[in-house]
Amino acid sequence: MIKKIFKSLIDIFLVFVIISAGIYALITFTSKKDGIPNIFGYSPFSIITPSMKPVLNVGDIAICKKIDSNTELKKGDIISFKTTIQGKNVIVTHRIEDITTLEDNTVVISTKGDNNEVSDANTITRDDVVAVYANSKIPLLGYFLTFISNKYVFLVLVILPLAILFISEFVDLVKDLVENAELKQQEEEEKKKKKNSNNKDNKKKK
Repeated sequence: MIKKIFKSLIDIFLVFVIISAGIYALITFTSKKDGIPNIFGYSPFSIITPSMKPVLNVGDIAICKKIDSNTELKKGDIISFKTTIQGKNVIVTHRIEDITTLEDNTVVISTKGDNNEVSDANTITRDDVVAVYANSKIPLLGYFLTFISNKYVFLVLVILPLAILFISEFVDLVKDLVENAELKQQEEEEKKKKKNSNNKDNKKKK
């Protein structure tokens, strides 16, 4: 009973690891071109600060829809945009506080985190906006994706379990093949014995 429970827990863990690894690999693979993941028109972004509480919490994966030239942006939308913080290029997910169109038709957008007391220091343009929040999120998954982004952790928690799972399945397959071969050999031997027995009986009758 304990072994069955332990095996079930391992299976659940492996399934979780495989799904998370798949999502991480998909995000990484689709981010190659411009650093922004694009999965069928949607971009998942990991929330790493509490600036958008309670809508988006630390550890959430925010599902955002990538914008195009026809996407209408309006005050109150939650957007993901490119900006620079302390010299680093980052993607921030905040709410549009105001939109202003300048005389040269440049659209200037001011943003603010719902949980922040002040607006963001830098304004952005429409070209900086990459996606709009699609009112969908995956709680806590961001913690795990951030955790396994370390190559050593990825090796231990993902590659190693998958290798163990593959080896285990391969060993089970070999065992099944061996057992089937032994059963087939036993059946053949029983047939030969039966055939020899029948031949002896026939000779006696003669």
